[in-house]
Amino acid sequence: MIRFMRKMIAKILPHISIVISGMMIVFFIIDRYNKKMRFMEDEMTKVLIFILGISAIGTAIMLIHHQRSQEWQHLRRNDASSDNPATPGEAISKLRDSISR
Repeated sequence: MIRFMRKMIAKILPHISIVISGMMIVFFIIDRYNKKMRFMEDEMTKVLIFILGISAIGTAIMLIHHQRSQEWQHLRRNDASSDNPATPGEAISKLRDSISR
């Protein structure tokens, strides 16, 4: 159940960021053309900015986690034949060297 929820959040969170970012851009443009609407001063806009910030942070954390888990899986597959497991720093250096070639 927890795994399902994580996958669901991982799929939904980037979409939330895109939608709210689009809304904020539209509000910003409308606010520049029609100052009387005061979109950027509205309480709802402040809530949307907060949600956008939280969803952006969550999306970034999930992306970093995914990238690091992919790196470790790649390193485990390549180091499975060696007798000496590398330290995390050495493993990351090996990965960067293999990517840059």
